[in-house]
Amino acid sequence: MRPRAKVRLHRDVLWAGGIRLAALVYEPDELRGNPVVLAHGYTGSKETMDVLAGYLCATGRMCVTFDFRGHKLGGSDGSMDSAEDAVGDVIAAVERILRRSGLEEAAVVGHSMGGAAALAASAHDDRIGAVGLLGASASVETGFDTPAGEVLMAQRGDYVVGAPAAVILNETGRLCRRALGRRSIPALFVAGRGDIVVRADAVRELARAYGHEAEFVVVEGGHMDLPVRARGFVAGWLDRVSG
Repeated sequence: MRPRAKVRLHRDVLWAGGIRLAALVYEPDELRGNPVVLAHGYTGSKETMDVLAGYLCATGRMCVTFDFRGHKLGGSDGSMDSAEDAVGDVIAAVERILRRSGLEEAAVVGHSMGGAAALAASAHDDRIGAVGLLGASASVETGFDTPAGEVLMAQRGDYVVGAPAAVILNETGRLCRRALGRRSIPALFVAGRGDIVVRADAVRELARAYGHEAEFVVVEGGHMDLPVRARGFVAGWLDRVSG
């Protein structure tokens, strides 16, 4: 049976280039592995990652979730003017959790845009020892050209302060493509069998392009519930590759 640690939840604040980011730290009563940064998707908030964070913390891993800048569902300041802003926010979260844990290496797991930002951050930050992507691909923008994607953007297109959604989504795909070949670390690519926004074959293609360090898995569910559906796979993968 997997060990179950007691979870303590703390409010926290991160600073990324002078921008205040609201965060939560999930602290186990006993650390049993490297800490984990969890990054939500475009238009979401740190609440998206709560179930996954609580699950991982109960196995002994300190976790941090945060609201990307400009995201109205969250409590952070600023505006998201470029997908590169998301990369800076991820790095700020890595710095914070390493200071709190006293350790030297962290894993980063991101959903959709958060996954692309995690991959981009891992390409040039050697404090990131493992990276997980949930429903992220190098061609994410094409998923929003579909009827379902257009409806989603019509409903949530005003959820983020900053550049238009189409700009951020196009840049998100470029973040993934630019990260390939830069640095090879253990990487997990998770697709949803019912995901009609970022289809499983697009996630598989990115995993193949990443190389031999990549693991690919398909779970039941759609795009928005991947952080919940994938929690067991993420925990098992972290046990194998991270601290």
